[in-house]
Amino acid sequence: MFHILIISSWYPNQANPLAGIFVREQALALHLRGLKVGVIGPTVFRPHLKTNTTKKTLPSVPFPELVPQLINWGFFIPGKLATVWEKNVTRLFSEYIATYGTPDIIHAHNMLYAGYAGMSLSKSYQIPLVLTEHHSRHFDNSFKFWQRGLVHRGLRQIDHGIAVSGHLKKAILSQVHCRSDKWTVVPNMVSDIFISRPITNLPVENEFRFITVGNLVPIKRQDLILKAIYQIKSECRLKVRLDIIGAGPENQQLKELVKAFHLEEIVRFRGPLNREALLDALDNSHALISASNFETFGLVICEAHARGKPVISTQSGGPNEIINIENGQLIPVNDVNSLVRAMEDMMTNYSAYDGEKIHQSAVNRFSPAKVTKQLLTYYEKILKN
Repeated sequence: MFHILIISSWYPNQANPLAGIFVREQALALHLRGLKVGVIGPTVFRPHLKTNTTKKTLPSVPFPELVPQLINWGFFIPGKLATVWEKNVTRLFSEYIATYGTPDIIHAHNMLYAGYAGMSLSKSYQIPLVLTEHHSRHFDNSFKFWQRGLVHRGLRQIDHGIAVSGHLKKAILSQVHCRSDKWTVVPNMVSDIFISRPITNLPVENEFRFITVGNLVPIKRQDLILKAIYQIKSECRLKVRLDIIGAGPENQQLKELVKAFHLEEIVRFRGPLNREALLDALDNSHALISASNFETFGLVICEAHARGKPVISTQSGGPNEIINIENGQLIPVNDVNSLVRAMEDMMTNYSAYDGEKIHQSAVNRFSPAKVTKQLLTYYEKILKN
């Protein structure tokens, strides 16, 4: 079987155990399909100086992980991080092949900066490079000026590119002017933890429970959801509750908005949750809301569907390809009135959604078995050529 080395710009670490968890879950799924898998996933901390390399960072991970905490500076040098990444990944790669052998394929996640480092290794060692691109900044080309040239040059040179949604592929081809025949679409996978447990059919009794999951950053638009909740409450309509899952710089501002709207008894901030806790939170909710301006894929939407929950989402990119009339509703971006109408409609007509059918559709499209099959076919094609 193939030997795949994954290089990831985001990977679970001591400071953030959920960073890039989808990459680890993909690596585990490939391992369970019989592939030899290893991971290099440096994380950068600033201004602390830490250089320890961790292998098999969790006892439950059955493949080698080289996850060092890299030296960074107390000041920021634009464009320098790519060079730091490349040098450290090159060092780790030498350490990796000395112990585990040379991989057949290098699979990097995101041009910033795993893809940049992977291109250097691919050229030096004559190993095919696959790049999976996830970044939402392709939708509006909002990369920093010192990142844009690196990203665009790199993506134009990639021979084997994967976008996690058709919308992201279209944005990359439009912004970067890549050759379309060098890019394909393979979605992110939903972890087995969201699939294997029987789904729950939470009855609608005294209140309807919505949940939203994501980093608390402006692009995710949790403020829009709070405005919709306030509008529903103030007009004395159906009783509703909202759980906000996640952490980030908007945390305090969102809490102040909750206070200003007098929503303290309706809205709960749960912070970031591990996979098991998120599974429980989804099972104890009726529906998920995603109000983002941009989503390259929408993994949490698929996770909610895997638990049999319908989803309300903005037409933000990736979700456009996931949500249909049977599993949720799509609304325009930045439109609070449309969100209110969709929430009210879902609360009123919740019984029309078939949780088991929603669950099975997610399994058929995004299960580890389905996605790893697509990846294996892609790897075979590359190595054959």
